[in-house]
Amino acid sequence: WAGHVQLTYRLDDNALVYASAARGYKVGGFNLDRMQSNTGLSSGTGGIVQVDDTSFAPETVESYEIGVSTGFGEGKGRFDLALFHQRHSGFQLTGVVGNASFIRSVPEVTSTGFDAAVAWRSGGFRFRTGFSHADTQYGDDALPGADLALLPGSQLSHAPKWTITGAVGYAMPLGEAMQLDANLGGKFLSAHNTSRDLNPAAMQDSYVLVDARLGLGRKDKGWGVELWVHNLFDVDYLTESFNPLLQAGSLNGFVGAPRTYG
Repeated sequence: WAGHVQLTYRLDDNALVYASAARGYKVGGFNLDRMQSNTGLSSGTGGIVQVDDTSFAPETVESYEIGVSTGFGEGKGRFDLALFHQRHSGFQLTGVVGNASFIRSVPEVTSTGFDAAVAWRSGGFRFRTGFSHADTQYGDDALPGADLALLPGSQLSHAPKWTITGAVGYAMPLGEAMQLDANLGGKFLSAHNTSRDLNPAAMQDSYVLVDARLGLGRKDKGWGVELWVHNLFDVDYLTESFNPLLQAGSLNGFVGAPRTYG
């Protein structure tokens, strides 16, 4: 079963509060490779023992949220805040043993935190920023397999505790029909691990990405020309790390996009 219920109360024309609860479901399935390990189990090391049962369990998540959404400054500004808690049961984790990838079930994963956002618009000026904090952790239960030894009680990979976004822009009229539009935006991610087995060598330090855009065109959007740049300061960062096949002790990775412009 899956579903969602929400109660909302409007305090006035500019503010409301809400509380919600939901249950989500992801179907189980079957790993395709039967030659996974020396024990015939996904928890074993590399080998050739056949797996008799390749199934993995479904995943469910129970999530709860309370929040407030308000407008201020005669409709020019907005503030939103949400507190959340999620609990995953049978979390489906993708892993690799030797040259075989598979999915195994982790008993519990929880995520607790908050999201906040502020936006303001006045005349041609616009501003927005968002803050997110999430403690997203595996449960404390010991997991089978040496490759999962670091997971219990640890923060999930690809799950920074802090994410901060922001953007500022200005639209300047040029006569009756034309408009100059400038925008500068950025995103901060705190340090996080980039490998599924939480290899300490795969830690990515915190970093900031900045994008910029300058456009000239008609107010009615009939046409426009734009200069843009992504990753303005050409920051180097990893998006994924993994253990390469037949290269024990090595670590491979995918890097994020460099500075691009056009």
